[in-house]
Amino acid sequence: MTESNNLVNESMEKLDLIDAERLKKQGELRKLRGKFHWEGDLEEMRYSQQLQDWYDSQYNRGTN
Repeated sequence: MTESNNLVNESMEKLDLIDAERLKKQGELRKLRGKFHWEGDLEEMRYSQQLQDWYDSQYNRGTN
């Protein structure tokens, strides 16, 4: 049981590091908020990307 506890603890530590890195990147991106002029429909771009991701997951399995 001790070995499984160690694995769980190691996994949780790795997840904490991943979360810390993600939050750091988010903070860096937030510093850029409002500094760029945006042209185009952001919602349309997001929808198009989601549609492409779905299509790829359905029809391009294992081709990467």
